[in-house]
Amino acid sequence: MLHNTGTTAVGGCATSVTADFFGGWELQSYETPAYTTSVRETGGLNDTFARRERPKLMLGSDGEPTVLFTAVCPKQERRDGGPQCWTHAQPVEVTPPTPTPPPPAGVCDPSTFLVDTAYNDGVGLGTVPAASAAACCELCAAAEAGLGCKWFSWDARKGVNKCHLKADDANPVKDEGVTSGATRQ
Repeated sequence: MLHNTGTTAVGGCATSVTADFFGGWELQSYETPAYTTSVRETGGLNDTFARRERPKLMLGSDGEPTVLFTAVCPKQERRDGGPQCWTHAQPVEVTPPTPTPPPPAGVCDPSTFLVDTAYNDGVGLGTVPAASAAACCELCAAAEAGLGCKWFSWDARKGVNKCHLKADDANPVKDEGVTSGATRQ
């Protein structure tokens, strides 16, 4: 966690892109800040501070954040002589991630592709250029309604990058440099 000065979107977050602490880091956009200078207090009242900085997280036993501690400073000096800045504790609401739904029928799933395998026989529906096996599968899926394409073989040998559209998966054979699959499982 880190803070930015000069805006209301003061709270940022950076995550390591490697297991090494000194490796690369990815900074979250301040367009969706981790926290702002506005705080919803108990009872529903909102406070907006002039400064909010030095973020610290308290983690629960499950490793998830439970409380965000920040130093806050009011917009105006206190007339009663009280402290000008103090530590603020704010409960953190963690929203569980939404599970990724399985791909719908007609969408390609690269985990099901057969590497170094070609569908040599069967009804061929044409050959088109494609940059990858996934792109070849998407072309087949798009051609399914008009041509009846349900299977494909993508030939990457010698940079050919040709997509062979198929109506069936007859006679799969070992063929180095060719990846085959279906648009639905």
